[in-house]
Amino acid sequence: MKRFIVIILALFLLTSCAGMQRQSDMDAAVDVGASANSYTVESAFDPSTDYLMGITDYAGSWAVKRIDLTNFATTGEITGAINIVTTTDGTESPTAAQMYGTFFIAANATAANDTDYTLPTAVAGMSACFYDNGGGDGGIIIDANTDDAILLNGATVGTADAIDSPGVAGAGANGDFICILAIDATNWITLGASGTWVDGGAD
Repeated sequence: MKRFIVIILALFLLTSCAGMQRQSDMDAAVDVGASANSYTVESAFDPSTDYLMGITDYAGSWAVKRIDLTNFATTGEITGAINIVTTTDGTESPTAAQMYGTFFIAANATAANDTDYTLPTAVAGMSACFYDNGGGDGGIIIDANTDDAILLNGATVGTADAIDSPGVAGAGANGDFICILAIDATNWITLGASGTWVDGGAD
């Protein structure tokens, strides 16, 4: 019976963490029983080691040390909500953890001004979308990090340069959007987009 409880707790921790973004220092532990034969179910995630959880026996008779998430595949279904970050003050510096599928909404409280995003250092596999919902004329500016470059429709705009929609404040379009993907440690490519997107140069 006790082992069944341990398995149920392990499955709960796995499913509750399955839709997590990559982020560090998320730890939890649940003790099952208090004797020498009791178990500890631990949940943890660290991008440097790519493991999710472990089940350990105080007596050391059996253990599931970790589930490796470096390459995770399933034939079933994993569902979860998309992380949404809305910016109203005109500037945003997404964290590395946020650049794994977040949908950024530019809703500048001053409708005639742009919303300026500064990307973190690129890591292959990062991705995000940016959507103009400001209801005014302000556009979106997306700045690459110091050593990175954005390839707009396959052509680089230059190291540390920006892409803009539409490039200057006062002519933005509500509903413009663009999605980007880091293909290595220095390059972002643009995927789907709507509206006018141009080389914004150094920002």
